[in-house]
Amino acid sequence: DLHTAYRRQRQMCIRDRALAELISHWPTWAEAWNKRATLRFVQERDVESLQDVVKTLALEPRHFGALGGFGQICLRLGEPHWALLGFKKAIEINPNMAKTMGDVITNLEQYVARATH
Repeated sequence: DLHTAYRRQRQMCIRDRALAELISHWPTWAEAWNKRATLRFVQERDVESLQDVVKTLALEPRHFGALGGFGQICLRLGEPHWALLGFKKAIEINPNMAKTMGDVITNLEQYVARATH
């Protein structure tokens, strides 16, 4: 209902401000940037989410969660090749992700192969 949607939106705005505050106090804390990237992804603010992912990876290049987030953003933006690269890099860093990402990667590899031929 409308009231629930309003409350949800308001909570996301509060969280966004809180994360901005954290980032302003601890700008080198990669996880704060990644959490804001996740929030912005949920809000479908893909460009801003991607900017936060880039900052996360600049601070912590082996942040496999940010790499997976990069893949998700790329999928939503219709960039399966880049998504595949992000997911593969995330699994390279954290092989345990292969358990949940294996089928996604296989499907993306097939899709990208068909799209390039």
